[in-house]
Amino acid sequence: MKQNQLIASVAWIVVSDCPKSSLKAKVFGREISKTKFSLIVIGAFFLPLLIFMFTPLWQVKSPSNIVNTSGELDLTNLRGSNTLQYLIDTTGIPLSVFQEKLHLPADVDAKMKLKDIGQKYNLKNSEGAFIEAEEFREVVEQVK
Repeated sequence: MKQNQLIASVAWIVVSDCPKSSLKAKVFGREISKTKFSLIVIGAFFLPLLIFMFTPLWQVKSPSNIVNTSGELDLTNLRGSNTLQYLIDTTGIPLSVFQEKLHLPADVDAKMKLKDIGQKYNLKNSEGAFIEAEEFREVVEQVK
C-alpha cells in the first residue's frame, strides 16, 4: 500500500466512524456554521464579564484611601499623593481652616499634592521640616 492511500484510508475510517450529527453545531434545533457557534461561545463567556465590570459588584480597589468601607474617615492611609482639593472634598473641611492652621497662602493651589505644598510655599512644621501629609492629618483630626 502506498503512503497516500494509507493516509486516505485512515481519514476515511475516522470520518465514517463519527455520527454525522456530531459534526454539525445546532442551537435551539437550528443548524449554524462553526464560525457563528464560536462567536456565540465567546460572547457567552465575555458578555457576563463586561456586564459585571460596569456594575457596583465589581470593585478592584476601594473608592477612597481615607474613607473605609463603612463610610467613616480613616486618616491612617492619607498619603502625600492626595491633593488638597481631594482632602477638602472628602472631609468637608473648608480651605480656610487649612490656611489658618498650616499658614497656607491665600492663593494656594488646591490641586497640588500634599507632599509638594510645603516645598512650593516654603512652609515648615515646628521641627523645621517641610509640611507634608502628617500635618494635614493632624488638622483633620483636630477639626473632626
